[in-house]
Amino acid sequence: MVNAKLIFSYRTAFTDTVFVELVAWEVPAPLRGSSHRYKYRLALVADDVCVLRYDNEPAKATTGMLGTRSTAMTSSTSTSSGEISFWKPEDGFSKTLVISVMSHDESMQDLQRLLESGGVDPTPRFNFVSYDLLHRILAPNRMAIIQTMSGAGPISIRELARRVGRDFKGVHNDISALRKAGLVYTADDGRVVFPYEDIHFDFRVSAAA
Repeated sequence: MVNAKLIFSYRTAFTDTVFVELVAWEVPAPLRGSSHRYKYRLALVADDVCVLRYDNEPAKATTGMLGTRSTAMTSSTSTSSGEISFWKPEDGFSKTLVISVMSHDESMQDLQRLLESGGVDPTPRFNFVSYDLLHRILAPNRMAIIQTMSGAGPISIRELARRVGRDFKGVHNDISALRKAGLVYTADDGRVVFPYEDIHFDFRVSAAA
């Protein structure tokens, strides 16, 4: 996002196809309808459908939205995850994605501590609520895809399949799963992108009780 400073970006995967996103930026001037210089978004995405959204983006209402970009929270309709899962060149790339394993409550406690300290955390974070979920979503074949996509920019699935030495259908299925989990994005031209140069895993494994 041009001229916007990332304050924090948190995504938490609850299942293979359900994740929540909380993200905030500092912008040069208040957005239309806002008295502060912050842009924020809260979204719940299930199976590539945004089922709950709350933000202050100027093209949308500043109240909560369920399912569609312009209806009130009482609406029961749903829509594609839209720009939550889409990447534009002006979005740029981040150096590192930090991947953690903790409960959603623990993740929100981390965010609360950050906000209370008045600090910023410009490194995007992706959290899994369990080790089993991490291992399932980032199975070896999918991890190889992520590694190949890291720092590569937008890439077609056919070219990605060639680079990882697999058939198109299998890679297409894995990309679909990674997108539904909130880990990869789709570019305007239909190619896919993992907008990070590398991954840092931030968790510890304790001995069984």
